[in-house]
Amino acid sequence: MKGLYRNRNNKSSKIVYGSFGLKSLENGFISFKHLESARKVLSRRLKKIAKVWIRINPTMPMTAKVGDKRMGKGKGEVISRIFKVRCGMILFEVEGTNSQAIVELLKKAGKKIPIQLRVVLVK
Repeated sequence: MKGLYRNRNNKSSKIVYGSFGLKSLENGFISFKHLESARKVLSRRLKKIAKVWIRINPTMPMTAKVGDKRMGKGKGEVISRIFKVRCGMILFEVEGTNSQAIVELLKKAGKKIPIQLRVVLVK
């Protein structure tokens, strides 16, 4: 895909709301399906022990044409929405008391997303 960011992001690289976060280590694209599966992992386990914030929102439309169409006749239909992730961006933030459980769940949620992530803490 076109348009990968080459430099680090400074605007959303700090934890604002919570005390734990998931930080990206590389550039890439994240779709709504990836975000939803990671959110489900966090919300099912944490429920009332912690609060979760999602810092990104997939807004860029991704289009595709049907396989048996001929060339021309305009752009294809929107099939999903994606988000361009920069290196160093915070994707999820969590605030809670049970720090060991939160770190383990953030690692599980990070496995649902197709880029490398790291759990970070507020200093």
